[in-house]
Amino acid sequence: MSLAETVRPHQRVSILIALGQTPGAGLNDSILHDAVSALGVLSSRSQIRNELLWLEENGLVRIDRVTPTLMVATLTSRGRDFLAGNVFIDGVKTPSGVNHG
Repeated sequence: MSLAETVRPHQRVSILIALGQTPGAGLNDSILHDAVSALGVLSSRSQIRNELLWLEENGLVRIDRVTPTLMVATLTSRGRDFLAGNVFIDGVKTPSGVNHG
């Protein structure tokens, strides 16, 4: 497994955690970039945007494209279910404190 493949699940869960701490509101990709870095997962803004697209394809976030260079992501109910430990999503690291066993 490459380093990028190891990091991606951590980036994805970090994005979801940041969104989960913002009830009812979305966060733009710039803020998410800073939030993911603050959680100790250094990522480029391009990587954050790519992972947001992956999370959208998997039904975990909804993305509003405000401008061609700005995305605003909002957690979906499936994303909230994942953070609560109600569903397992292959490709996203399980949040600390959640047991899927």
